[in-house]
Amino acid sequence: MLQELLDVSWTDVSDALMVGDSTYDLEMAAAMGMRSVGVTYGVHPPEVLSAHAPIELVDSVEGLESAINRWVRERG
Repeated sequence: MLQELLDVSWTDVSDALMVGDSTYDLEMAAAMGMRSVGVTYGVHPPEVLSAHAPIELVDSVEGLESAINRWVRERG
């Protein structure tokens, strides 16, 4: 599914960030080499999400906004 989205948007995996609240989301991203942010206010708890190496775990929409902004700044 993620590869399809990248293909139709002409986006390289290095230019994409998966935001997910489940292990399925983060597993999908990890399998493609895509960075991800886990949101802890959804399906799975932080300790389960962290096993899939997201660049960050957040517990609010404001935290998600900050995480995305940091990711964008780090990319230059």
